[in-house]
Amino acid sequence: MGDLSKFASSKSFEMSSLDSLPSVTPLLEHGTVHEFDEICTVPISDELTADMALYSYRTPDDDGPGAPHPYTVVLAEVAEVAGFAPRLLCYDRKSGTARSGDTAR
Repeated sequence: MGDLSKFASSKSFEMSSLDSLPSVTPLLEHGTVHEFDEICTVPISDELTADMALYSYRTPDDDGPGAPHPYTVVLAEVAEVAGFAPRLLCYDRKSGTARSGDTAR
């Protein structure tokens, strides 16, 4: 049982049968190797759920597959706000900087 499975179990969240998430932000498109370790379904409200995943990407270098860049990502479809939120910024928790170019799709 992985870390997300333990967290989901402690909160009574369901693990998802998905093996990946759609590439709807540049973060999920970055690199050439994409890995989703675990995915669970998270209730945001009574009417909204989201998919939470442990995600990492790798950019191969001359020495091999490259180091993993791990993230916890949460995706929810909220079509009603697309006109009000045309841009989505993803922040790197360690550096505190935004990844430029992240646009809602």
